[in-house]
Amino acid sequence: MTNVQPEVSLVSAAPSRYSLRMISPRPLIAVLAALLLVACATSSRYDESWSWDSTYFDEESVLGQAGLLSSQQDSYFTSIWTLGGDALQRRRAYQLRTQHELWVRRQVELGKMSVEEGQVRIREYTPKIAL
Repeated sequence: MTNVQPEVSLVSAAPSRYSLRMISPRPLIAVLAALLLVACATSSRYDESWSWDSTYFDEESVLGQAGLLSSQQDSYFTSIWTLGGDALQRRRAYQLRTQHELWVRRQVELGKMSVEEGQVRIREYTPKIAL
């Protein structure tokens, strides 16, 4: 006597319960739109009109105009090598120090600051924004 078991098919002949045609794209579109709205609402704002002639030094505007704010960084275009070793933080600090020095020099040129005060400000400047 040989035991012959019937062949069992793992593929069901019945149609899938949730086929792709049954799923409406509207909820997906609504979720994507909500995510886009949240991303735009949470992006940091900065004063685009800030210049070296301004009476104050705005670190966030300097980084925003240079495209170095965290909200402006796109992981697709930012390589892993740039993020590793704190290269982005060093680039931000360098940008802030350079722009601060140029701003101080402009204030001295405009007569809003003495040369000695400008030298002290440049020497003692440390970026305040969390890099």
